[in-house]
Amino acid sequence: MQEAVILASLIIIGFIFLVFEYHFSAKKAVRYMKENNLTKKALRDKIEIYED
Repeated sequence: MQEAVILASLIIIGFIFLVFEYHFSAKKAVRYMKENNLTKKALRDKIEIYED
């Protein structure tokens, strides 16, 4: 029983960490876009250039 509780708490901690990490990196990406006046269309154009 105790192993199950430990396992569950580890999974929950890992999930919280992943959500926090994703949220933080998304904020950083938004800040980067604002600094460089990048819109979604501009990013898409850049990606298309790289694909060519």
